[in-house]
Amino acid sequence: MLVFHPRTKARNAAEALAALEKGEAEGFRLELTPCDEPFFYLVLRDRLADPVPPPSDWKLALWSLPGITQPGVPSYDTIT
Repeated sequence: MLVFHPRTKARNAAEALAALEKGEAEGFRLELTPCDEPFFYLVLRDRLADPVPPPSDWKLALWSLPGITQPGVPSYDTIT
């Protein structure tokens, strides 16, 4: 699985740079957040065509995970 977003930023960028400068970056966990919406995209690599089309051509699919609400969809009960 691939986690993807076209624009992300590091929440702990200053700490990451400090760890790199001190030579203490091994094992450091960079915290990323999407810039313009509240979620990331998940991609199943084996479902991508070869060659891989640009992300703008990817088709979005609704989740079917019990108990997890998909962003932008009020409730699975309302999806027909």
